[in-house]
Amino acid sequence: MARKIDIELTSRRDDGAWTWRAPGAKQPRGLVAGTLLPDAATVGDVLRAEAEFELEGITIVSVSPAEHKERKDEQLIELLGPRRPAEGVSVTYAGGRRRRDERGRSEGDG
Repeated sequence: MARKIDIELTSRRDDGAWTWRAPGAKQPRGLVAGTLLPDAATVGDVLRAEAEFELEGITIVSVSPAEHKERKDEQLIELLGPRRPAEGVSVTYAGGRRRRDERGRSEGDG
């Protein structure tokens, strides 16, 4: 049974096939026949594909243009903070233990 997935075209091979990956992934996942793609396909296009998942890998059965979802009610979060960069980090250690030098004296002892 075929499932619908989004694929991103990553490169075209000499034999006409294209490599693809999940959108945003780092490495290519498989091959898709160039005959399944639109004539104007370019590297970076995101398409909707029907894929069959088998033991040997994923086989792309058909490809169609991806459905773009327009969000009109997009909500943005405004970050408020100082305009200048923050200064370095200060560290305060818990008291109670003092370091001792090789003679057994605490720091600060004369």
